Amino acid sequence: MWGSGLDTTLNDLRDVIRTHGTQHFPVNELEVALAKRGRTLRFEEAEIQDLADLAYGDKRTFPLLSLLYPFIDLRNEFHIDHVFPQTKFKRQALRQAGIDPDAIDGIQDHAQRLGNLQLLQGSLNMAKNDAMPNTWLDTIFKDNKPGRDDYLHRHDIPQPPEDINSFETFYNGRRERITARLRELFVEPQAKTGMLPTTPGG
Repeated sequence: MWGSGLDTTLNDLRDVIRTHGTQHFPVNELEVALAKRGRTLRFEEAEIQDLADLAYGDKRTFPLLSLLYPFIDLRNEFHIDHVFPQTKFKRQALRQAGIDPDAIDGIQDHAQRLGNLQLLQGSLNMAKNDAMPNTWLDTIFKDNKPGRDDYLHRHDIPQPPEDINSFETFYNGRRERITARLRELFVEPQAKTGMLPTTPGG
């Protein structure tokens, strides 16, 4: 959006607001001005799919997770955590688990994407280390099934499988849930009001 030609784009938008912004915020007029430059203010399905595939290490991943799960108190230190730990996706480990060699590259790629990522408080992330998700959840929510179920629900995490062989089913299920949440956050407000969604303080 704010790539090449930024100054020209901002000048165009400022002119639109000066001309059409005295009675209302000129969303439609801004859309027309941006469309002339091949840009848009709206989230389309292609953008939703792109966000759903953000990778570990992408500078957008942390803010997107914090936007998707706003109940997380970011006054504390949070890390981006792999739900299924990275160590389980080494090629040799996947071969030993009986994963089809032709599927390994795809599984390794998915392990680094949004469907396998969550925000976790720093101290919890350090303690979690390389634990499989069910092992970690059983430790954190010992004898507290309602708390465990609530955690999974709030983070859009399907019931994790016990082993890595069913990771792709888990990943696809979580990605689908995240995609639905992205549409709810970005697309549905546009459809109802013609306006972009706002965030607290923004």
